[in-house]
Amino acid sequence: MPLKNVGRNFDSMDTIPFYKIAGFLKQKKGWIDGVVITGGEPSLHNGALVELIVAIKSLGFQVKLDTNGTNPELLKEVIGKHMVDYIAMDIKAPLREKDYQNAVGCKVDIERIIRSKDIILNSDIDYEFRTTVVPGIINKENIASIARAIKNAKKYCLQQFVPRDTLDPAFLSLKPYAIEEIRAMADSILPYIRNIILRSN
Repeated sequence: MPLKNVGRNFDSMDTIPFYKIAGFLKQKKGWIDGVVITGGEPSLHNGALVELIVAIKSLGFQVKLDTNGTNPELLKEVIGKHMVDYIAMDIKAPLREKDYQNAVGCKVDIERIIRSKDIILNSDIDYEFRTTVVPGIINKENIASIARAIKNAKKYCLQQFVPRDTLDPAFLSLKPYAIEEIRAMADSILPYIRNIILRSN
């Protein structure tokens, strides 16, 4: 199928034509089961993203979508049409506008984040929510607030912050929480979510 939008050059970045990606996937079939579409934020490119998902699925691969939840309309579409097999949504902070803006460093329509969260929670798709536990931005009380907002979620992942490749150089010298501290946060939210995954580096 022709891909009109996929492979366009965004912001002068080098791109890989989809036929090369398709060729690679066909060569690896049997070794690769699925493709993760991640970012940046993939849902910024509505038409191209849907087209890409359809193309990958047509090759017989499963699709996982990573998102920050800022495009609930797209999530509703791809979930409703069974276009994706798994969604991972980042929740950066408690679902309050001030907390969220502090965490991401820009203005956020928190209602769109909440709508995306609810769409995923009420779906039959496999999914996870995840939070990167950044000292100074996320603490034990924040994690409890997020856990209450996604109570009974299938899976919640707490990710240890890694001080590299940061937009703000100040974070390069930030000492991550020890994994024992993150485990204590996880234990404190067990009344809300039973399946909690810790990811460390």
